[in-house]
Amino acid sequence: MRVALVTETGTPAATWARRLLGAVTGHTFHLLRLAPDRHRATPDEDLPPHVASVRDVRTGGRGRPLPRADRHAAVTAATLLCRGMLGEDEPSARLFADGLHRLTALARDGRHPLRGAPVAAVLADAVRAARGVDEALPLLTPRAARHAAGQLERAVDPLAVRVPGADLTHAAAAGPPLLVALAARWRDGTPFLLTEHDIELRRRYLEAGDGDDVLLRFHRALARLGYAQAALVVAASRFHRRWQLRLGADPARVLVVPPGLDDPGGAPPEPAAPVLLWRGTVGPRAGLPCLISAFGLVRARVPGARLLVDGPVAEPRYAAGCRALARRLGLDGALRFTDDPGADGQVTVATTVTDGVPYPLIRSLIAGRPAVAADVGMVAETVGDGGLLVPPGRAEPLADAAVRLLLDHDLRRRAGAAARRHALARHAPGATLGAYRHLYRDLGT
Repeated sequence: MRVALVTETGTPAATWARRLLGAVTGHTFHLLRLAPDRHRATPDEDLPPHVASVRDVRTGGRGRPLPRADRHAAVTAATLLCRGMLGEDEPSARLFADGLHRLTALARDGRHPLRGAPVAAVLADAVRAARGVDEALPLLTPRAARHAAGQLERAVDPLAVRVPGADLTHAAAAGPPLLVALAARWRDGTPFLLTEHDIELRRRYLEAGDGDDVLLRFHRALARLGYAQAALVVAASRFHRRWQLRLGADPARVLVVPPGLDDPGGAPPEPAAPVLLWRGTVGPRAGLPCLISAFGLVRARVPGARLLVDGPVAEPRYAAGCRALARRLGLDGALRFTDDPGADGQVTVATTVTDGVPYPLIRSLIAGRPAVAADVGMVAETVGDGGLLVPPGRAEPLADAAVRLLLDHDLRRRAGAAARRHALARHAPGATLGAYRHLYRDLGT
């Protein structure tokens, strides 16, 4: 089978896709990597011989405007799209699908399907009409309409991307890869498989700022359309599957396949000293102020305890604020920031607020380290019996659980062994990545 695998650079899905290519043989792959204008293209890398082609495509740019003869058709498509995405019912979903389908037909030869169309005016009219049944939708000022129109134009840009001839398109994420897959289905009749490592819509809600209401409605309508038209939808966890079903996915076409991770070679001996290890990306969603406050409580009960915060810094100002908090609490000598893959601790602490796959946590569980983890997203089913769950954002329960594992050697040993068993059973790469061989085969028949 010829599979067009569509990813987006700089995302966990892109890393997962490279692992998939190495694990799944017997098919010919065409790899299409979408890179938003603000990101650098993915550097060349060694790929297996069954990858027949690799193409990097920038999205979200200006693009070529439509010829004047297509402007009227673009206005019609934009009107259907905007009115459809603002509604909740089935007729609105059909309007949205019709509008997006028409934009796909206009997005040919590298043209942007909305460039040159009066999108701001169309959008403002659609909002005024939608407020008749949805008063929660805010009216758009001219400035807000122009801003939202620009967001919408960038969002639909991937419709112009064409995939190589294939029997199946595999969108490794929702968002831009899903738009490419939908366009291939409408242009060439190519079925598509959608894999979600997190819920694109939920992530956008969590990251949304003021004035993003319109774009959120677009992505909500897109998610529903993608789930309806995909031949199969794969979720990374039961948590993600529940969200997909809530957004209208057919339960018979949604499977749970956790991501696979390699066992680096057994569980290493634990450190002799009481050390807590936090691992991830240091940024606003890391939950580090809560962890640092909890660590202050831990030190009062386990005086020799130390905390390692391991990982790259995405937001220097956030990291500086965390260091300042540690100084105020008198934790300077007991807390260390590092970026060392070899860092280790007796207990892993996971406080990052994420709906995606918690890869750092999974790696620690595979290494046999029990976890104290904030109960968010798919964390509960990831940890299983391998640790203790605590409410997110609360220092006292976090400290209590950490102290319990640090002081109770037998409990820590049992939880660490359970963590490793559960993680290996759930995330064995041969089983999880190998599942796609069967999915490709079934979808190709």
